[in-house]
Amino acid sequence: MTGGKKEKSDGARGRYGFWMWIILLLALAMAVSLLAVSCGRDAVERTPVAASKNVRRPLPGGLVRESAYFTDKLGWLSENEGEATRGMAYFYEQTGVQPHLYLTTQIGGIPHPTMEDMQSYAELLYDGLFNDQAHVLLLVCVVDEAKQEYLSWCVSGSAAESVVDEEARMLLREYWDAAYHSTSLAGEGQKGRMVAGVFRDTANNIMHVKNAGGWITLLILILAAMLLIILFDLARAAARARRREGKSEKA
Repeated sequence: MTGGKKEKSDGARGRYGFWMWIILLLALAMAVSLLAVSCGRDAVERTPVAASKNVRRPLPGGLVRESAYFTDKLGWLSENEGEATRGMAYFYEQTGVQPHLYLTTQIGGIPHPTMEDMQSYAELLYDGLFNDQAHVLLLVCVVDEAKQEYLSWCVSGSAAESVVDEEARMLLREYWDAAYHSTSLAGEGQKGRMVAGVFRDTANNIMHVKNAGGWITLLILILAAMLLIILFDLARAAARARRREGKSEKA
């Protein structure tokens, strides 16, 4: 009789041990998921930029005569232009509008331009750079890099206007401003990441694309539900074990 009790007790302990390992693994998976959520977002994504209110559809194919993604007169992207290009290509995929970033230190020979100078020059640049109306041009003139002083202007072609409208252009400039003044993106070799983040986050915002954080949140909810089920099963098993022990003692 004693041996039977010991066997049941060992079996119960074995079952508890198995579930405890499962709980530890689930807890570890949840911790990793939470870490991915917090670390996977760069400084641009954490910056409070307003959500787009307009509903847009990507521009139909065939309207873009593809060109280079940027003109870099500052030499910012010489080391990591691939990363910048991937972020801008993502914007192109989501919107159907090909972006172009023009980086310079002067506008038509003027080192300290006005916003009127920026607007006029951006419109001239558009006609000189592209042979279609399906591009969006972000012109950035860095007046004093040490002080992070710059001016920007954004212009869309007439076809691109249906997607990259005034609100979208404003959001693109806001993401640029947030990224340019971000301490984590200010160092050498970070400009490609900065450019990629600006265009990727703008595309997600104006096209209402959910980022990977939504899938991670769903995974966390699933893991939490599984954990509750396991805890409930353990509690029920413990209650059964106590009832069996009570009956054995009475017998």
